[in-house]
Amino acid sequence: MIIYKDIIIKANKAVFDKKDNFIECEGDVLVFSGSDRFYAEKARYNLQEEKGIIYNAKFKFGPFYGKSKTIERDGDLFKLENSYVTTCELEEKPHYRFQTGKIEYWQKKEYLRLEKVKIVFEKKFNVFYLPVFSLDLETKKPFFIPSFEYKTR
Repeated sequence: MIIYKDIIIKANKAVFDKKDNFIECEGDVLVFSGSDRFYAEKARYNLQEEKGIIYNAKFKFGPFYGKSKTIERDGDLFKLENSYVTTCELEEKPHYRFQTGKIEYWQKKEYLRLEKVKIVFEKKFNVFYLPVFSLDLETKKPFFIPSFEYKTR
């Protein structure tokens, strides 16, 4: 277990380079950063610069759960690539998800920005696409609020 400032890292294997303040972790990696959690196969992190990358991760931040191919951290900013987010607690098969090419999450500002968004229900139905979706997690107000309707014949 590695504890540094507000970060706690657990892993099956961790190598620390004291000279460069660099940690490389593998196998069942668990990272706590404030109230946010990340589970991954592998992680690399520079403690001094507060920069790092997590590979093949599941995460929980704020009310959101999700998965990401990579999560890069640079101070307060987390950049997620090839990801999805949801508020559904079902880890493997969420009822719905926001599938996205890119997510930017500012941890201290509590702000979330998604790009190339596809809203998917039950892994089967692509509901609609958005080029960008932003949400202030503190006020819980999005840039716009979509409303859903349906008609029966």
